[in-house]
Amino acid sequence: MVLYGSLAVCAVLAALLVYRYDMYEREPWYMILLAVALGWGAMWLIGFVEGWTLDRFGTAPRPDLLVAAVAATHEELVRLAVVILLAIVLPGQFNDPMDGIIYGSIIGVGMAIDESISYLRLDPAAGPLLPPAEVIRVTGHLVMGGITGFAIGMARTGLRGWPWALAGCLAVSMSLHFLWDAIALAAHGVGVMTAWQTAGAIGLLGSGILFYGMLVVRSSAWSRQIFDPLSRRRLWGWPLTLLVRDDASR
Repeated sequence: MVLYGSLAVCAVLAALLVYRYDMYEREPWYMILLAVALGWGAMWLIGFVEGWTLDRFGTAPRPDLLVAAVAATHEELVRLAVVILLAIVLPGQFNDPMDGIIYGSIIGVGMAIDESISYLRLDPAAGPLLPPAEVIRVTGHLVMGGITGFAIGMARTGLRGWPWALAGCLAVSMSLHFLWDAIALAAHGVGVMTAWQTAGAIGLLGSGILFYGMLVVRSSAWSRQIFDPLSRRRLWGWPLTLLVRDDASR
C-alpha cells in the first residue's frame, strides 16, 4: 500500500504543478478529477487495442521499434480524443486557451497512473517507495499530454492557426514518445543503458519540458488577454522556471 500511496502522492503533486499555471480562468476541482479518471480509463482501454495491433504486426523485423511506434501513435491519439471529447461535451468548462494544456496534462497523469500500476504489479523487486522511473513516467505523460492538447484550447477559443498547431504538436508529442520508448526498450533488451542512451533520454526529457514550457507561456498570455488583461500576476514554477511579466510592470 505504501508503494501505491507514493504513486498517488506523485500524481497529486504533478497535477498541482499543472494547476498552478491555470491562473486566469481556473478549472474546478471536480473537472481535474474527471480528467484524471478519463485518462486512467482511456489507458486501460487502449491497452487492448495496442495488444491487438501488435498481434497484427507480430512478425516485424524490429519488435522494439514496433512497440514504441504503437505506443506513441495509439496513446497520443487517444489522449487527443479525450481532450476533444471534453471540449465538445463540456464547452462551458473548456473555454480558455490554457484548457488544452491543462486537460491534456491531467489526462496524461491519469494515463501514467494506470501504466505505472501495471508495471509495478509485474515488478517483484519493487520496494516500498516509488521507483524514479515511475516519477519520470508521470512527468513524461504530463508533458506529452499537454503538448498534444495545446491546439484544442486554441480551436475552442477561435484562435487562428490551430490546425497547424495541432499537426505540429501532435508530431512533436508522438516523436518524443516514440524516441523515449525506443531508447527504453533497447536498453531493456540488453539490461543496461549506454552513455549515448542516457544522454538521449536526458535530451528528450529536457527538450520536451522546454517545449511544453513555451506552450504554457503562450497559452497563459492568451488567457490573460481574454480574462484579466490588467493582471500583474506572474507565471513561474519549477521545473519550468519560466517568468512572464505583465506589460504594465515593465
